[in-house]
Amino acid sequence: RDQPRSRGLGDVYKRQRLAIVFTPTALLHPRIPAIQLGVEYNFGKHITFVQEGGFIYKNQNKIINQTGYRIRSEIRFFIFDYEMEEFNLFFGLQYRNWKFRYDTDDTFCRYNCLYQQRIDYEVKQKAQGFNFTLGLHYPFSNGIQVECGGALGKIVRTNTPQNLPEDAELIAQNGFIFSRPNGEAYKADDVAILIWVKLGYAF
Repeated sequence: RDQPRSRGLGDVYKRQRLAIVFTPTALLHPRIPAIQLGVEYNFGKHITFVQEGGFIYKNQNKIINQTGYRIRSEIRFFIFDYEMEEFNLFFGLQYRNWKFRYDTDDTFCRYNCLYQQRIDYEVKQKAQGFNFTLGLHYPFSNGIQVECGGALGKIVRTNTPQNLPEDAELIAQNGFIFSRPNGEAYKADDVAILIWVKLGYAF
């Protein structure tokens, strides 16, 4: 009679050292959609380092020619021995960083609101922060792996508008980016919540 398997005991899968990953859910991000790829390096049964990079692009409504990059670095720990064709639970610490620019337009007051003017200008944004992560990692016997996970943390964004007249005072801001005139940087602290699905292949 077969005995039930215990997590962390018995026939443990010997992990491949390296895997490449693709995050399709990164394309669905409402603010910074990106084509995102990465690599995972496994240090034995319990520890993995993940490095991802993405190219940001958006051209929708008032956000024109938005381009940039984003980077995610994560160290994660598997609670039990990593096993083949099992859901492997992990938690970790993730560092996030991004930088992008875009063109937009808004209505500004000129000369102490003597008149209003619609002005085209550029906005640059950079951000960084840390997240705690939690997820499930499922490896198939043919090398394909699937992952779902989430993260909670804090992100600090800095937005800087460019190419505006010195006397311009912003009346209507565009949707999701906070910005100020005269090249003045605006910082904002946000709670960061992420949910993702990843596809990968282990070598």
